Amino acid sequence: MFYFQAIVVALSSLLFGYLLFRLLKKFNRQDVYIYFIVPIFMYGLGFIMRLSDNEKLINLGYFFTEGTFVVIYIVFSISFLLGQLKYWKK
Repeated sequence: MFYFQAIVVALSSLLFGYLLFRLLKKFNRQDVYIYFIVPIFMYGLGFIMRLSDNEKLINLGYFFTEGTFVVIYIVFSISFLLGQLKYWKK
């Protein structure tokens, strides 16, 4: 059952990454791919680790999934802050 679950998580992560790639390609912004692809990869990997029976891998999986949230939150906050600074400088 573990392999089936791991394959489903991996395929879902690849699908999300592909859809995001197609969306960003329409805006001609290749420089921001890494900020979205890495969290999707980290979250998928962390979730696969959480499915294992090894307690140390489960703990590391929780770190990856929670760390992904922190990365996305920081990227969003920095983008918001930089956008506001650009707006107020005008």
